[in-house]
This record gives sequence, C-alpha cells and structure tokens, in this order.
Amino acid sequence: MVFEEIHEICFFSNGAYSFNEIYNIPIYIRKFLRSELIDYYNKKKPSESNVIDETTKIDEIKNISSVYKSKIADSSFSYQVKKPQ
Repeated sequence: MVFEEIHEICFFSNGAYSFNEIYNIPIYIRKFLRSELIDYYNKKKPSESNVIDETTKIDEIKNISSVYKSKIADSSFSYQVKKPQ
C-alpha cells in the first residue's frame, strides 16, 4: 500500500515529486497529497467529458460535410468556362 501511494503521487503529479521525496515525508502529508491529487483528477473528469463531446460533434460535422462533398462529386453538374476574346 505504501508503494502504491508513492507511485500514485509521483505519477499523477507529473514528476513534481521524486520517489525519495515522497518516501521521506511524514505519512500525514503523503496522505494529504494523495487525497488532493484524487480530488483534482475527479474534478477534471467532467471537463474532459465536455471536450470529448465537442470533438464528437466536430467529427459528426466532418462526416456530414464529406457526405455532401461526395454527393456533389457524384452529381452530373457541369459548367463551361468562356474563353476571353
């Protein structure tokens, strides 16, 4: 359990703390850091889901535009360019 806590703090702090730093700090501070990181990432989850929703909307728009592009390409639309005189 101790090494799991140390790993989680080192990993989820994105390298802000080294293994030796976390191992040598008092236990109550280690538990506080872990709980703060857990709270931070739990608060961050809903905002990430909003980003995912936005990217899926963008993907849907791209799919719709590609469908219309293919319909335009398939249509027998033709035009002539007049040569300058």
